[in-house]
Amino acid sequence: MRLFNKFTLNIGILCAFFCLLANNSAHAVDRIVQELGPTGTFSSITAAVNAASDGDRIIIFNRAGGLPWQENVTVGKSLVFLPAIDGVRFLVIGDWTIAPTAPGKMVRIIGMENLGGDIKANSTAPAGIRTQVEIAGCDITGDIEFDQNYFDMTVASNRVREGSTGFDGSILLRYGNVYGNTVDAQIFMNSDAIPANTIFDIIDTTSSHILWNSDAYFFRISNNNIRYVTTTTGRALDINNVKNSAVEVNNVENNSIFVSSNTNFVSVYAIEFSNVNAPNATINALNNAMSWSGSTSPTTRGMFASTSATYSLFAAYNHVSTSFDFELDGIA
Repeated sequence: MRLFNKFTLNIGILCAFFCLLANNSAHAVDRIVQELGPTGTFSSITAAVNAASDGDRIIIFNRAGGLPWQENVTVGKSLVFLPAIDGVRFLVIGDWTIAPTAPGKMVRIIGMENLGGDIKANSTAPAGIRTQVEIAGCDITGDIEFDQNYFDMTVASNRVREGSTGFDGSILLRYGNVYGNTVDAQIFMNSDAIPANTIFDIIDTTSSHILWNSDAYFFRISNNNIRYVTTTTGRALDINNVKNSAVEVNNVENNSIFVSSNTNFVSVYAIEFSNVNAPNATINALNNAMSWSGSTSPTTRGMFASTSATYSLFAAYNHVSTSFDFELDGIA
């Protein structure tokens, strides 16, 4: 049974789950954000954040007429943000910046609909115990962008959309797990400052591109649906780095990948395992399905591995469409 089942998962279940984890303090307070609300409520999200203490919950009603709250919000405390009405996301426009004031903070954002803005970190979190950030059940026209050190991310059951300009729509992390999201653009995992023998998951997600660029951790990339349409050279699933360790095995398994190009001047691959010097590492590529459609290109490859790479790659039970110029290239 999956822990998270797509972004349509009932927000009430997510709220209950995360709030049981979050509310360890007997003194936690619910801060209510409500336009023209009664005495004791707050007229903006920022005002509620400023008044809150670590462990508080920010409960957000939508504005009159279903209008979004239009403000940029900076969060430095351990807080939980929730919609006031079960099953109805709270509407916002603006960037939400997580800027912890000390190590070990915990921020949870559940059930947000952001019509134009990112959830992000602009700088590294304080060194020490990582700042935990959990984003679940949200619909975001923007990015989830935490390409910074000392964060511990869980990104689950969200819809992440491109904006009208064709930008945004990505998840960018250095440390954490990605479950059950629908992402218009890419999922990108970079290297963090503190390596560890940890396996991180990118599981059950729909996206146009996945790039793994971390040599700090092991990966399990599985059960994803990747639809990559390009006018430039590119890879739908790009393993650009790998941890040089035999403690755990890396897995690319059960992914469905479709690659398309609408120009004659590109080279595209469904999966590429790049030239990495990691002689102690092992990657299993199992039971992936790859197909291609589009204009004739100089080179199309289903699965490609650099023959100069020093890690061990085991590929089996993969289905590669014969429409590729090379079905398996560099793979024994």
